[in-house]
Amino acid sequence: MTASGAGLTTVLAGTLIDGTGHDPRHHVQITIAGDTITTITDGHDVPAGSSVVDARHLTVMRSEE
Repeated sequence: MTASGAGLTTVLAGTLIDGTGHDPRHHVQITIAGDTITTITDGHDVPAGSSVVDARHLTVMRSEE
């Protein structure tokens, strides 16, 4: 990840269900570089220059691929 956030996409999610059986997480930030999730953190602290997908009103789930 670059300090400027160049080439990053950040998803601001209301709820994350990760498919592991753990409790859902609320108000999370998912940072993606290319097609790889690089971090999942609590809160919404977007790296400078990152593209943002505002899904704060949605639930996101892990995909089985």
